[in-house]
Amino acid sequence: MTDAFGIPEDGVDPRTALDTVTDVIRSRRTSLLMERDRPVPLDMIAELCGLATWAPNHKKTWPWRFALFTDQGRATLGETMVEDMVAADFGDEAKRLKTAGKYLRSPAVLVVG
Repeated sequence: MTDAFGIPEDGVDPRTALDTVTDVIRSRRTSLLMERDRPVPLDMIAELCGLATWAPNHKKTWPWRFALFTDQGRATLGETMVEDMVAADFGDEAKRLKTAGKYLRSPAVLVVG
């Protein structure tokens, strides 16, 4: 139910809620400036993945799959990506070296499929 002004009875103005979400989204751009060794709370990642499942998904029920890589897992992910590049004869040595280290730039890497 809403009041005479269209504001829900719980008192949350939809415009205010939208403005809050907009501010959060726009303030999260990084340009890779992050604290590489600062851990990301796992409960926060789990909550964000849960929210992502609400995104439109072409009438499929919860098609999202998430894989979180932290600590040594980030290096293993990079090494695996390089192995695939070699197998596919993709990229030169410089590109492969860059790929091997790119997943170490952040404290956590979330792969979404």
